[in-house]
Amino acid sequence: MKLFLALTLLILLVSCGDTYRNEANHMITPQNAAMLMAEAIRAENELDVVFYPTVLINPNTYALLDGSNISDEEAFYLSLNFEDETKDQFLVGTMRGKDIKKFLISRTRGIFKKDLETAGLRYNINMTAGVMTSANFERDNNQELKDNEYYRVGVSNFGFFSGQTFPSYKFRDGMNFSFIPTGDMVSAKESLARYLQSTWFRALDLTILNGNYSEYVKSQNAGFKKTYEIQGRGHRSPYWAQKVTTRGIVTAVSTADWYPHGTDIIIQDPKGDGDDITSDGLNIHLESHNVDVKIGDTYEVTGYVFEREFESGLTKTVIRNVEKWTTQRPETIKLPKPVYIGVNGRNIPDRVLSTFVGDINFKPELKLTDGIDFWESLEGMRIEFDNPRVVGFRGGKENAENEAERPRGYLTLYVVADGNKEKSDRTSAGGLIENAMNFNFNPEIIMIVDNHLSGSNLDAKDVYNIGKTFEGKVEGVLSYEMNLFGDGGYSVVIPQRQETLTPTRKAGERRESTTRMSNRPRTALKGEDNHLTVGSFNLKNLSGNQPIRLRQIGEVIRVNMNCPDILSLVEIQDANGIAVFGGSGAEKTLERLIEKTSCLDTDYRYVNIDPFLNSEGGQPGGNIRVAMIYNAKRVGFKAWGTPSPLDSTFIRKDGSLSTNPGRVYARIDDFKNTRKSTVAEFTFRGEKVVVVGNHFPSKLGDSDDFGSIQPPIFKSELRRIPIAIRVNQFVREIEARDPKANIIVAGDFNAEFNEPSMLTLMGTELVNLMFVDSIVDAGDRYTHNYNGNSTAIDFIFANKNLMKKKPAMDVLHVNSDYMGRYSDHDPLVAQFIFE
Repeated sequence: MKLFLALTLLILLVSCGDTYRNEANHMITPQNAAMLMAEAIRAENELDVVFYPTVLINPNTYALLDGSNISDEEAFYLSLNFEDETKDQFLVGTMRGKDIKKFLISRTRGIFKKDLETAGLRYNINMTAGVMTSANFERDNNQELKDNEYYRVGVSNFGFFSGQTFPSYKFRDGMNFSFIPTGDMVSAKESLARYLQSTWFRALDLTILNGNYSEYVKSQNAGFKKTYEIQGRGHRSPYWAQKVTTRGIVTAVSTADWYPHGTDIIIQDPKGDGDDITSDGLNIHLESHNVDVKIGDTYEVTGYVFEREFESGLTKTVIRNVEKWTTQRPETIKLPKPVYIGVNGRNIPDRVLSTFVGDINFKPELKLTDGIDFWESLEGMRIEFDNPRVVGFRGGKENAENEAERPRGYLTLYVVADGNKEKSDRTSAGGLIENAMNFNFNPEIIMIVDNHLSGSNLDAKDVYNIGKTFEGKVEGVLSYEMNLFGDGGYSVVIPQRQETLTPTRKAGERRESTTRMSNRPRTALKGEDNHLTVGSFNLKNLSGNQPIRLRQIGEVIRVNMNCPDILSLVEIQDANGIAVFGGSGAEKTLERLIEKTSCLDTDYRYVNIDPFLNSEGGQPGGNIRVAMIYNAKRVGFKAWGTPSPLDSTFIRKDGSLSTNPGRVYARIDDFKNTRKSTVAEFTFRGEKVVVVGNHFPSKLGDSDDFGSIQPPIFKSELRRIPIAIRVNQFVREIEARDPKANIIVAGDFNAEFNEPSMLTLMGTELVNLMFVDSIVDAGDRYTHNYNGNSTAIDFIFANKNLMKKKPAMDVLHVNSDYMGRYSDHDPLVAQFIFE
């Protein structure tokens, strides 16, 4: 309380209908109070930008700012805006300009109004009935907000990650990757106290707000329209931004208890128009939670036609800004007949996402043989299909139970209809293989979501491994739904209980275990005598402060990978994980991992070069890199030179490395802000073996497969191709100076085998073992699963000298096919015979 007594601030609480008049004073409204708080935090903590959530300001509180002393009672009222320590605390970190813009757009688009006041930044976001038409941003004094420049920012700890703001900035808005914390935390109240004392005599213009949002709708009233008339024959409604009245049978309804809240209703015309192109269903959104509507009611509504735009660029046709509605409850519920899809029903496209070139939002008419158009034609309609087979999952027991990844309370299943039917592109486990270069992203995949519109059909505590097939019919409503991470997709919501999906369990029967690695694929390849085994494994941000994960990964290396002689490890973090203090050293991470492998008759040692802090991407503070471990009882390794993070290793005249280990072309711009390739020289049975470990740039920045821009644009390839050129050049330099060298290039390349970067990397010098028919079966050529698509992005390449040594390779699907994953990638083990 003493802190507030020092303030020269008078707080007078008045009701919304009262106004305190005094021309010499500043009236503080909820809006400019948020701006004032943001400016205080920015100025007093030397920050560039501060985001202040308007939700932290009491909407019924007004205040008068003058030079009077403050009383204890008035100070107490001021503190009501900060009921607990979480709401008072602001995290300090850095963000790039483009991430700041994306964050503000995401928060505004999520609730169709301004969510944040800012200090140090002015912005305007303009939308037309849900679709953003323009956005501009500038710093104070008309300075440009530069996309790739880093700025010191302040973010509400309450909004960053809190049960009351779930799913929060951290996950909903991607701040787990875009926000790099400094470790500092500042108090909003203390910042305001200092700010008012230091700026009391400065003129404050509280009439100018730093953030602005506008939503345009037409004044035109189109009158009564059927649901299928509103949906129209394209992706966007012909009545977009107009007022309409419509009517239908309620097929799904629920309130959302997480951001952005409100009540969602889906209605369908009871008869429809008989045209497969036009959907008979329609979404409605009410901001209120107090709505007496049930499935089966006849619901008439008057509101505006919005196209709710998502990150993909696709939109959901929805009635918002509802002005009035009426409900009629029948004695007997009679829902519209569902559309049967799949074999013997409406044919689901299984090859082509879109034949249209450009933005499909402006496509005049849907083409039902195109995957995206097919699902759009069913938006809001009841559908049914038989025997769904799981080809992917997200949430639930996706990850093994450990410190980093607790079981999730949400669950999404990716399935295909008629799962008992065979397909040529099935994986060995029953998944679907993707081929990006042929633009085959398997549009037949159906996403079943367990959200507020769905009943309790999926149990997030159960296990749904890839290949699991539900026997029977599933009935639901096709919608375009947002997930917890801010993006969305065509999804089936299941408002009523479905016996097909609901597992039955006898009394006392235990759930299936998710973590028995001994029951998952195990290699028979072994490093013994003249057989050298080399592995590659992306460990998904493994740090030294994760004892359970270290034990689990150690188990995979021992049980499933059979303790390879050399193992290239991707995404090794420093000893303290994402903590911002403590440097980037990974010695403890690697030592603890070696300890947990418990491989018999093995002397594992590590090869590692620590990067500079926060310089190579990945989770902020984690400092991921490529490292290696090797069995010193079977493989020789002699370190020389003094390798550093930005020193490039060159090839000596005899073909040896200038430093061992080293980094490949570390100083060139191609490797800027991404993981540098690590190279190490070993010996086995008197021969030199050079291993290059890699982690190429991710696919962030690519357009969405199921997006509005077709065909998808793979912008990230522009970063991988130059790196591929450099690594291939490095291989050629070794071979030119030592034609007998054995060279292995391994890692996570974030690209499929036939993408330009991988063809460039391979050149004429390397062979990708994954795609040699005699080595890996076609149904096993995958290492990762994303949204139901199984794809290969982890490889082991060998040069032609090694190809003479009768190589073999196992792709161990211990993660991608199973819930209870220890990583999101599968490990590889290759074996070479040295005569």
